[in-house]
Amino acid sequence: MVKLKVKADRSGLNLPDTNLVEITNFNTEFTIPIQTQKDDAQWETFETLTFTPDSDIKPEPPEPVPPVDANLIYDSNRDGQWDNGIARKVDDKDGNTSANGKGLYTAASGDPVFDIDGKGTGTLICKPGHGRIYICCCNYNSVLEKEFKILDGNVDNVSDKLRSRHQEGGDCENRFGGFGGSIATNESGVKIEVCHNIHADSKSADLPKQLKIGEWYKDRVQIRDSQDRKAVLCTRWIDYGDGKGFTKVLEHKMTKLKPYMMDKPSFDKKSYFWLRMNNESGIGKISFRNVKLFNIPEQQQ
Repeated sequence: MVKLKVKADRSGLNLPDTNLVEITNFNTEFTIPIQTQKDDAQWETFETLTFTPDSDIKPEPPEPVPPVDANLIYDSNRDGQWDNGIARKVDDKDGNTSANGKGLYTAASGDPVFDIDGKGTGTLICKPGHGRIYICCCNYNSVLEKEFKILDGNVDNVSDKLRSRHQEGGDCENRFGGFGGSIATNESGVKIEVCHNIHADSKSADLPKQLKIGEWYKDRVQIRDSQDRKAVLCTRWIDYGDGKGFTKVLEHKMTKLKPYMMDKPSFDKKSYFWLRMNNESGIGKISFRNVKLFNIPEQQQ
């Protein structure tokens, strides 16, 4: 829904602005004649304005869907058992890695190792490359929350992807990389991975406050279809731990879509999300804890 408000700006006359008309469900093109009247003379059209919802007036950004426990489909402690008291180094897999088994496995370049301390924290350690963990939790429209700490300056950024089938075989249509983005110490980005190393529809933005190496931060990313299913809406927030809660740092409406990216039954059958480190020089380390994935129910979409 798009809202349109027309008001008279009378600030130059030291008078308050006056709302002339407000349209709360604006979805078709129409014109508004701007007319003037002097004393008792006839009204005369001064200017005619044409508004269309796709150009002159932009739709309001979607409200975030608050994560609630009833919609929790993955928890790194509840499902991943990162806090079960058993420390382990994972260089292959941990737990049930079948479809929606809630286990995880390591993959990609840099010989990644995921060091779980048994107290709730997992640290991704990787030689130069793009090491990651895949968490086997089927997802479509969802909200990912996690806490992360960049442990050294070799880390270029930490990235995530939702709605992913990256590891499936065959044509691109069967191995969609996913929707998601990255966080560096000074910026955040988002893009579509059409399939392995083929990207589209990217956007980046500077962070309002730079992240510090060695400190914990919490972030939230939401991926969901637009109501008309012609776009995918991506929003990211960061909680700096300063008592102000989540701050929105990036919002993007992705429209360069292909049918297989919106094929919900395929993602319900098998999909996952990933957490990745990009480090081009030297060994990098990133710690994660309290990783949670929430489903967005259809009535909230």
